[in-house]
Amino acid sequence: MRKLITIGFAAISAAVIFGAWVQSDNGKAGYTNSPSENNCTSCHNSYALNSGGGSIYLTSTMSNWQYVPGTTYTINVVVKKTGLSLFGFDIEALTSANANAGTLVITNTTKTQLKNATVGGVARINVVHKSNGGASSDSSVFSFNWTAPTTNIGNVTLYYTGAATNNDGNETYDYIYSGSRLVTPMVSTY
Repeated sequence: MRKLITIGFAAISAAVIFGAWVQSDNGKAGYTNSPSENNCTSCHNSYALNSGGGSIYLTSTMSNWQYVPGTTYTINVVVKKTGLSLFGFDIEALTSANANAGTLVITNTTKTQLKNATVGGVARINVVHKSNGGASSDSSVFSFNWTAPTTNIGNVTLYYTGAATNNDGNETYDYIYSGSRLVTPMVSTY
């Protein structure tokens, strides 16, 4: 009898721990809608992608979305949807061959973190939200730094997805927005 109780307790404990991991509102890497990746609608699937009147967009300290090799830029991810109170995101920077491009640097450890997702044998580095890092009314801004590659490697694409959620602890009735931004090397004019 004691053995059955011990096995039962272990099974329940494992289910609770696994359930907490699956239900975690920490960001997950690998959902940027980039080549060979899904977006967050694979879990938050009540509404079609980019529907419901919200948005996601990027701003940056880069001039005209052009990079100078080795230069560090601040990038802001803005997720908006009126009436909602918890927001999240996932972003990565990839070369035209879908490899990591440059270096992603966390500047706000309360709201953001780095995570990896292995896609096609490559560990893609992502910046994602932390649990409750995007708690605010109607929108949230997530900032981080991106250091451009040390040499001109050609075009870089930032792939990103954002979640505007109703903060009910479930993955239903949340809105998902996605986009991409081409970043080109700055061409010298001298």
